[in-house]
Amino acid sequence: MLGQTTTATSLALRATVADADGEWLDADFELSPDPAHDTGTVVWRGSASTRTGQPGTVTVDRAVLRPDVSYRWRVRGNDGSDTGPWSAYRYVRLSG
Repeated sequence: MLGQTTTATSLALRATVADADGEWLDADFELSPDPAHDTGTVVWRGSASTRTGQPGTVTVDRAVLRPDVSYRWRVRGNDGSDTGPWSAYRYVRLSG
């Protein structure tokens, strides 16, 4: 299942995370090829510091990615002492 297709020079991932006992936390992102089409090995990780309940955004440089490949990504919150569960995967396909 594809969420979007992009031909941009970079890929922006955005998600909202929340922490019940804190105001600031990191949104930890992980990107890998869709295992239906490739190995599914993680090719990129990144974090964005954000306020709880606000979106965190990271940018993946296109040089890390291959064209015409479907990728999946997920995110979780991390406040430095506790780490939440990974979200469900979202999908994106990069066109040549």
